[in-house]
Amino acid sequence: MSTYFAILTKVGEAKLANAIALGTKLDLTQMAVGDGNGNLPMPSREQTALTHEVRRAAINQLSRDATNNSQIIVEQVLPENVGGWWIREIGIYDAAGDLCAVANCPPSYKPQLAEGSGRTQVVRVILIVASSTAIELKIDPSVVLATKKYADDKMIEVITLHEGKLNPHPQYMNQVEGEQSIAAAVTALTDKIAQKADLAGTENQTFKVGKATLPSHAINLGHADSRYMPASGGERIGEMVDWPYPSIKPNTLLCNGQAVSSTVYAALFAFAVKVKVGATIAMAAPTVVTWPNHPLYINAPIKFTSTGALPNGLVTGSTYYVIGGLNYGANTFQISATIGGPAIIASGAQSGVHTAIHAVHGCANDLSTFNLPNVPAGFATIQAANTEGTTTVGQVLEHNHTNVNYRGDLVGGGGSGALISNTYGSQYLINGGGGSANLAAGLAVRKCIYFA
Repeated sequence: MSTYFAILTKVGEAKLANAIALGTKLDLTQMAVGDGNGNLPMPSREQTALTHEVRRAAINQLSRDATNNSQIIVEQVLPENVGGWWIREIGIYDAAGDLCAVANCPPSYKPQLAEGSGRTQVVRVILIVASSTAIELKIDPSVVLATKKYADDKMIEVITLHEGKLNPHPQYMNQVEGEQSIAAAVTALTDKIAQKADLAGTENQTFKVGKATLPSHAINLGHADSRYMPASGGERIGEMVDWPYPSIKPNTLLCNGQAVSSTVYAALFAFAVKVKVGATIAMAAPTVVTWPNHPLYINAPIKFTSTGALPNGLVTGSTYYVIGGLNYGANTFQISATIGGPAIIASGAQSGVHTAIHAVHGCANDLSTFNLPNVPAGFATIQAANTEGTTTVGQVLEHNHTNVNYRGDLVGGGGSGALISNTYGSQYLINGGGGSANLAAGLAVRKCIYFA
């Protein structure tokens, strides 16, 4: 006799026989798995329950074997977020909750993600029955997971049905109808333009379009000037600009690294600091942080606060860095204490609600203030040549020198390139005057950032 097998229970045999006799259906709806209390159980027709059930859920797929009409295939998908137990026994239940079939299987451990490993596992039972037509082959796709093969088969079925139709997209125009619709729209638009210009719309006529009064109006680029700029100048919050005056540009702050109020400058705070209240920290190896649809990039700085306690290995307010790897994605990431360093492995108990904070230039732990970018004072814009993409060579301004001989007599003054000589044949000292350094032509500016 086989060590591993599946059989109908007495209840299942009676219900199947009754369904065959009356021409009704036996509705199998759920599958349960158990660990057999640590031992391999032998299936029995007398069973009404598993030895030790650990999970029960809806059947994922119930089908008739394509090669054997007397065999029914029952499948259930165990997702990666369930587990932590062994599978040694399997039970199949009907809509009334009765155990209709029971099976055993080689012991298989189903891990869960919290243990550091996870997998999606398919449990499949093949039942030999007197009449497979007496079993309802129907599942509810809204409450179950699908295996890849099931999804592939369904996709092929739908595509084949779709492509077999003479006109699978009746809601769309064909090519002839589309061309006719476009031609009609162009004609209507031409008529509207002609009406606005008070013209009959005859060929080769020209007309004048009214003067633009809003930034969105079309105008000749050669005529564009400040009159057509938005009232705010078109700047965006968080944009940095050069400002060549001692006073600060309106609606901006000086980029000097100062801490400013998150309430007073709320719009700039929302732009510069990204916060996730309720971020979760999974204590796996390595630690994985969950922040749905996070804005973080590799090496992005991040810190954490909590209403309770962070796990060991994480310190409130300390800066960590996002690192790449298997768990870096749209919703999760790992962190390191240094840029590109090893992943942190947190441990111990944690409590409360954790908040993850991404502030490139820094912020207070309670988010009452945040820091502006820090651009050193005297940031310079250097004067370039007239042609874009070329380098301007620094030049010394033309100036005069006073020439004195070794006897101390004033011999003469000359401009740039003047040649001085005397009757004594002695050398001259040239005393230069002017600035203390050769500076390229430029303009000292301040970096400012828009807050409104």
